[in-house]
Amino acid sequence: PDDSARLLQLCRKNSATLTGALYALIMHVIAQELYAGPDPKGKFDSVVISVPVSLRPYTDIPSTAICNYASYYQDVYPLPTQSRASKHSHPSPAYFPWKSAASFSATLKREAPKTPATIGVINALLANSRERYSLGLLGKKRGTTVLISNLGAAKPVQRSSAAHRWAITEAIFAQADSTTGAAFKFNVVGAPSGALGISVTSGS
Repeated sequence: PDDSARLLQLCRKNSATLTGALYALIMHVIAQELYAGPDPKGKFDSVVISVPVSLRPYTDIPSTAICNYASYYQDVYPLPTQSRASKHSHPSPAYFPWKSAASFSATLKREAPKTPATIGVINALLANSRERYSLGLLGKKRGTTVLISNLGAAKPVQRSSAAHRWAITEAIFAQADSTTGAAFKFNVVGAPSGALGISVTSGS
């Protein structure tokens, strides 16, 4: 929890969210790996980033209701230049790409309220052909490079009595590697204790 608190404090200090900081770090690492690979001449200069968005804030459903209200934000982002990626092989707080993290955080904040329209358009276009569309994705290149799914912090349980007390001190979740989903899925969730759980699902 102490490390998580320091990380979140750094994010706030630099006008970034945790999702934005992860985005900046992931982009830096991907760029380093590509430039250090067999083809460092810039054949791959961008990646497709996708971030699921909860639509609960835009609905009137109670917090205790179980539902599937989700959309997503997705766009193509250029990789850091080779000189920027190789300058600091292991980004420290002093040399972390906070400007990139803050910019992505601001973009998510601006675009999140618009994401319900994405689901509406998809439903309209695929009303009678969802299965055919999904099957048509099999065997093709993945359409997304990285997915960052941040569930946020789990809220503490409101106890009705002091008896039989229990608490969630750690939390973690993961996603299956869908062959039509992102190549790398970063899954983030916070526990009521303040601990932070991050898992990674990767596919070929």
